[in-house]
Amino acid sequence: NATTTFFGTYQFDNLPSGHDWRITPSRTSTDLCGIDAEDIAIIGDYLLGDYSEITSAYARLATDADESGTMNTLDLIEIQKFILGFSTGFTTNWRFVDADFTFPPPSSISGVNYAYPSTISHENLTQNALEDDFVAVKIGDINCSYDNSCDESDESCGFDCRTDIIPSVALCPAEFTGDQ
Repeated sequence: NATTTFFGTYQFDNLPSGHDWRITPSRTSTDLCGIDAEDIAIIGDYLLGDYSEITSAYARLATDADESGTMNTLDLIEIQKFILGFSTGFTTNWRFVDADFTFPPPSSISGVNYAYPSTISHENLTQNALEDDFVAVKIGDINCSYDNSCDESDESCGFDCRTDIIPSVALCPAEFTGDQ
């Protein structure tokens, strides 16, 4: 296992050469950082036909709280329940996408059902793999309002918000598991 640094870097030490490896990131924080009523309003507007604020595949992924593959009222309800304290989060509060992956155009206005790589695999790894990066997507944070000062973890976080591409990129500690 490895944990990212403040800058999002990670490394596995002393891996035996010549083996197959799969890297799987995860983050388990269940805080409300960045998830608020404005996110609910944006999803509601989208469901009513205003597509101006959810324009990227990452933003669509952030809306899919129930992991159904579509944006619908159930996602809105799940996020609202989390904000109101009626739930402790979602099945997965963070999703990770291989940074080299390019999402295809959506098949429908409400479609989120993308097959995206959430792990990176290497066969017969014999050298450093320095380009293995992931994009972290915080589920429910549609408007990019994440602020690490309210994060429950004791770790400090860097933050890069590029609303034209993704709702939020949090350079917060994530666990990486490498398995053979």
